[in-house]
Amino acid sequence: MKVTPNANRSILWNLVTGPVVLGLNLILVPISIYVAGASDYGVWALCFGAASLLGQADLGLGTSVVRQLAAWRAQREVEREGYAKTVAMGLFLCLGITLSLTMIPAMNLYFSGRHVSDELELRWFLIPAAASLLLMILSRYSISVIQSYGWFYPERILAILGIVVRGCILLTGLVTGAGIGFVIVADISAVVVLVFGSALYMYYSGIGPEFNIIFAARSGVTRPLLQFGVPTFLSSISSLVALQAPLFFVGWSAGYADAAVYSAITRIFMSARMSFGWVTGPSLPEISAAAHVSDHRGIARKNVRSVLILCAVVSCLVAPCLVAGDELLGAWLGAEFSEFGPVLAIVSIAIFLYALYAPGVVFATALGHPGVVAVQNVLLCGLTVVLCVFLVPDHGAEGAAIASLLGIGILFPVNQVSLKKITGFPWLTTTFLCVLYLSLLSLLVWISGLILDDLSAPTVVKILIFGAECAACGMITARYLVPRFGGKVCLRRP
Repeated sequence: MKVTPNANRSILWNLVTGPVVLGLNLILVPISIYVAGASDYGVWALCFGAASLLGQADLGLGTSVVRQLAAWRAQREVEREGYAKTVAMGLFLCLGITLSLTMIPAMNLYFSGRHVSDELELRWFLIPAAASLLLMILSRYSISVIQSYGWFYPERILAILGIVVRGCILLTGLVTGAGIGFVIVADISAVVVLVFGSALYMYYSGIGPEFNIIFAARSGVTRPLLQFGVPTFLSSISSLVALQAPLFFVGWSAGYADAAVYSAITRIFMSARMSFGWVTGPSLPEISAAAHVSDHRGIARKNVRSVLILCAVVSCLVAPCLVAGDELLGAWLGAEFSEFGPVLAIVSIAIFLYALYAPGVVFATALGHPGVVAVQNVLLCGLTVVLCVFLVPDHGAEGAAIASLLGIGILFPVNQVSLKKITGFPWLTTTFLCVLYLSLLSLLVWISGLILDDLSAPTVVKILIFGAECAACGMITARYLVPRFGGKVCLRRP
């Protein structure tokens, strides 16, 4: 199986914009905490985190729309494709309204009997969060339609533009000495840019729905969308709950200030998770359209290269966090938060394992096996929640990080073995190479740290040098070594 030029361009775009989005988010998080205050930001992080979590709870319609539209287009069922766009729009709208109205009483129950903020009442946190949830759901519709054509770069551009707008508002709040209100407006503005930008792109590209509501409802496309979407939804929402549930346990047990710090670290995980999808996502329409073709070797080769590229990229983040987590966190959020360095190191290992796990989810889903992924993610969710119940009350944020890592670590071999059955993915060899690469890069960062400590180099200089050497290694590996040797090393011919 060959990767189309369009998919290659999308992957290139994503490799460039992914680190940019992650970097901008890292810059804006400490500004948000400073403008709002740690406690108030912790409350907003919980409310907006719930909205972000439910914003992904689209009944799996996002992935289903991408897959089904691509498949029907490849089969030249143009009328069915048009009806599906209209039906999907109605489903997304109903779902967004329902989830937004459900979120407000649910979060009221979470905060019941607890002091929230001296500046704002709880409703001024919940109403904007619910509004942003509705916008997130609507943006997922238009983004899914766009991505079904293999066009992934519009979302990246809009994401960067949204972060820039958010940054401008936060800087204004920083200069004027504003409080939590500016942070709320800033976060919602990024969502507004995404929803309206994607809708305008879809409209001017001529790929929007046809609004034949009656005929669309009778076309029979609803069942295929939901039939494929339900297991995909269970997979997606379970995965996200596994990532976000520890935050809510920290907020309940350790307080809002600790929740603010853990939310900042979780944002790294969520940004990385989004970037993983950007690298593997461009292959989804292509694999879905050719799912009936038996080419396990080609699919396995694509899977191997996706994992190795993600490993090269994500190790640039993970290695410094493992070696110098205390210093990095102190320089990022402030010296008073450097004690959370072990939390950052533990979460970074979980990010690394998730990078090895993520491509297989996309490939298995595209090949028509969403149920396999769904079962594993439901188990991951349940295991993480149970671990949080036992670990967070006594160990706080560190216990939450351990729960996340153990959940992913325990189910990782199960996921890889099932993926091998579906695609022929050689997971043992690939995982060994990835762990070896991370170990060597971490050793390089550690040696550099020792030399810089002897030279009494300031923390900023150390961070710049760590970033430069990791970026250089990552670029060389992803650009030259993986394309040339990745498939040959991991795939033996029978």
